[in-house]
Amino acid sequence: MTPLDRIFEKFPAAKDLLFWLDDNLVFIFGVPFVLFILFVFFWASISAPRKAKRILRSLEKEGYSPVPSGNPRLENALKRLTPNMLHTYELSTVTETSPWRIEIAYGKHDEKTSKFFALINRSVHRTTRANAKVEYQFTIAFFETRALPFRQEVHVAGDRYSLDPNYELREVDKKDIELLSSCFVLHTRDGKLDALLPSFQEALMKSSSFLSIRAERENRNDPFLHNARMRFTSKGWGLISNEFIYDKKKMAALLRAVNSISESLPCT
Repeated sequence: MTPLDRIFEKFPAAKDLLFWLDDNLVFIFGVPFVLFILFVFFWASISAPRKAKRILRSLEKEGYSPVPSGNPRLENALKRLTPNMLHTYELSTVTETSPWRIEIAYGKHDEKTSKFFALINRSVHRTTRANAKVEYQFTIAFFETRALPFRQEVHVAGDRYSLDPNYELREVDKKDIELLSSCFVLHTRDGKLDALLPSFQEALMKSSSFLSIRAERENRNDPFLHNARMRFTSKGWGLISNEFIYDKKKMAALLRAVNSISESLPCT
């Protein structure tokens, strides 16, 4: 008789328990796994977007009001000021994208300026060596339309990435952006950069702990916007990331960042 048989003989209930576990192993581990997958799907598809919409409605306290998705100013800003989000992946290639669509938006206006916060989404088709897949991007966006002191389009990112060559942009050399180079990557059409306003650079650096993964942080629990992208033109600027915001603390940090950058740019 083996030692295990002696244990079973002395504790027959242990043998019955092991046989029961063997018979129900799939149920024991399978059900929690399925429930976990359903929870993730519910959170990503239903719960988090609903929370993000509630957070956006809180902008009414800041003077913003609901804007219909077909608003001409908003549609124009979405088309002209949305930063480039498509960066290349080592194992996949983008083959097709749908236009950004507006889920919900809030805006405020004066004689010369329009500002918008919006939840936007689109689908992206990717191919790999093995298969093709559709990726859904759902993100927060900010747009400000007014005359700005930029003679060229300047694209700013809070992380280093390989930009899709279809955008025909070139990275600006670090020596041309000494103050910003520790936290941001800049792109222009030809890789050359006109002089940037010191106040603008200071505002970016002031917000770097929120907008750049490369910035140093005193507290790792401080809010951070993943994959922040900004696009500055002579007619306004825009900001997006690869996430939606459903946390009040993060929304407050986003408001501070866009207000700081906006105030650093004089009207022209």
